[in-house]
Amino acid sequence: MFILTPLFFFVFGFFSSCGLPSYPVVYPPTTTTDLVFYHNANNTVSPNFIILGYDIVYRIYDGTVSDSTIENDASAYISPSVFSSIISNNWDTMTVYRRLNPDNGSVPGLSTTPLYTINDAFSSSTYSISININTSGESSLQDDLGNTIPFNRFLGKDIPTENFTLSDFNAGDIDVPDTYTSSGNGVTVAFFCYTYGFSKDLLSLHSNMVYIGSYTF
Repeated sequence: MFILTPLFFFVFGFFSSCGLPSYPVVYPPTTTTDLVFYHNANNTVSPNFIILGYDIVYRIYDGTVSDSTIENDASAYISPSVFSSIISNNWDTMTVYRRLNPDNGSVPGLSTTPLYTINDAFSSSTYSISININTSGESSLQDDLGNTIPFNRFLGKDIPTENFTLSDFNAGDIDVPDTYTSSGNGVTVAFFCYTYGFSKDLLSLHSNMVYIGSYTF
C-alpha cells in the first residue's frame, strides 16, 4: 500500500523532542479496499479540533493503469510541497493530483474544509466510507451512517465544474493528461485519502496519504 509521510510528522517529532508544545495527532483511514476506506476511531474531534475529516485526492490517467504504477507514481511525485499545495487549495499548481470539489452549492474551488467531516458522536465507531462513481451523472461519498456527499471536478475559476463520466473528460482539461483523446483507450481515475482538519489553535493538521483504489471508464 502506498503511504506518503508528509513533512509535518518530522516537524512534530522535532518539536516534541525539544520540549516545545505538542499538537494533536491525526491518523490515516484504517483498512482500505477498492474505493472503500474505514474511519479510524483514533480520529476524534473533541476536545482538540474545530473540524476533522477525510479529504480525497484524485489523478486521471489515459487508459488502463495498474495499482503498482499508480502507487509508484504517487510516491515519486507527491512531495511535501505538492502536498502543501493540495491542502492550501493552490489549484493552479494542482495539475496532476487534485482535491475533489464538494458539490454542495458553495462557490466551486473555495472550500478549505475536508470533503467528509467526521461526526464526533460516531467518532469512536468504525464504519466504512465508499466512493460511488456514477457513470452518467454526479458521483458521491457514501458512508454506513446514511450520509451522501456529492462531489465533482473543479477545473478553474469561471470554468464549469465537470463530473466523473467519460463524456466529461475532455482534452485540454487541467486534470486530463495531454495524451488523452476521446477516441483513445479510456480513462482510469486513481483516488487517495488523508485525514485533515483544524485544531482549536487554528493549526491545519493532516495525516499521511493512502491509496484507496481506482475506477476505469
